[in-house]
Amino acid sequence: MDYFEYKKSNFQLERSILQKAVRRGSVVWVEKIVLYLMAEGDSPWLKKRLFVMAYEECWPLGAEMNPKNLLDSYAKLAKSVKNKNAAGLAKLAEKFNSRDYDIPSKLSQNMKIEIQDMAKAIKNTIAFWEKVEAHENYATAKTRILAAKDAVKKAPFNGDKAVMYAAAYLALNGNIPLVQPAQQKQPDEFPLWVGFDKHTDLGKEAIAKAAEAVGLNMFQGFRLAFYIEGSACNEIYDSPYWAELVRWQLSRMEGITISKALDYWERMKPLVIQHVQPWIDKLEERISNTKKMPDNGQLSLFP
Repeated sequence: MDYFEYKKSNFQLERSILQKAVRRGSVVWVEKIVLYLMAEGDSPWLKKRLFVMAYEECWPLGAEMNPKNLLDSYAKLAKSVKNKNAAGLAKLAEKFNSRDYDIPSKLSQNMKIEIQDMAKAIKNTIAFWEKVEAHENYATAKTRILAAKDAVKKAPFNGDKAVMYAAAYLALNGNIPLVQPAQQKQPDEFPLWVGFDKHTDLGKEAIAKAAEAVGLNMFQGFRLAFYIEGSACNEIYDSPYWAELVRWQLSRMEGITISKALDYWERMKPLVIQHVQPWIDKLEERISNTKKMPDNGQLSLFP
């Protein structure tokens, strides 16, 4: 198979922190984690994940990622203002297909049409690519579209692939957002605890216990942890599909308003931090002891 199969990793925490550090623009920690994972032999994952992360966090950068220079590519992604419109469009379309999401009447007509178009694309990818290639703007956007189509091969899950379909679809409108470096200076300290999410054993345990302590169930806790804290970005361009996804996810907690959801998270957060604190010092020590990488051709050692 040409795509990467996820298996439970010994580096689940480091991988999670990498994505959070990219989102928050912490270049220092992005570089630390990339170098650590390379030294530990996890470069194949870094190469495959680079494309998934790029299309999720800043889809216009997807076509510019270079797996032969992982450090620079991940750092570039971290430094950029994020654009999560492709991720939002893909997820809304998936939820529309599963009948979890009803398109609100207040959305613009264009957004309604594009969500439905993407829902059809996910169901029939062959027809989708045929329509893309027949589109009047295909020649103009061809480089980006082919990059997205190629990246699909590197995506492990259908949800990841859908983000790449969405990026190709958005590229057809001819209005590719300009990617700029983030202007906000990032704090020197990066909150490592945010890497302890539901995809890590320790994070899953911490969030579940914190949710129970404030009177929520585990799944409500996971939703709050991701959409309020885990997906936070340094700076983000107007991403209406992502904004709609966050609104919908936080509003689906029965009997809980969005403002109340924020209050719940503020009560949960210190409990999560307290639970994972003993492992943070160990993590920092482990990362700090990363073996030295050879100077000759930073990433050429990894075919």
